[in-house]
Amino acid sequence: MYVGTVQRLCALIALAATCAVASAQTPINASFEYRGTLWEAGLEGPNDVNEEVDFDFRLWDDLEAGTQIGPTKVRTDVPVVNGVFKVRMDFGDGAFNGDRRWLEIRVRVPAGQGPWVVLEPRQRVNSVPYALYALEAGPG
Repeated sequence: MYVGTVQRLCALIALAATCAVASAQTPINASFEYRGTLWEAGLEGPNDVNEEVDFDFRLWDDLEAGTQIGPTKVRTDVPVVNGVFKVRMDFGDGAFNGDRRWLEIRVRVPAGQGPWVVLEPRQRVNSVPYALYALEAGPG
């Protein structure tokens, strides 16, 4: 019985290693999913947004000033449920090169109406998109 368990475990390890090699051969891109929360300030505290919203995303190389990296990404009619939303975006292959990046988000509520409002401060982009850079850089 012990030998059968070890054989099954070895087979699973071999299968996992094969899957890892196969996925490494698939090209990657700089696309990532951003998940956030959106609420409106009210007299009695914040209220979760529950409607479709327009978003404008810009990637920057500085928290407050700097240079915009890649194109502006506009996402219209994004459903926001109980304040929670998610969008997928791609700022291009060269956007994540190892330097720090910040995401500026503008929002229009409700979708298609009213002015764009910049949400502050810009959001620092953490390590997940930078994993793409690490894959491209290869072993040191």
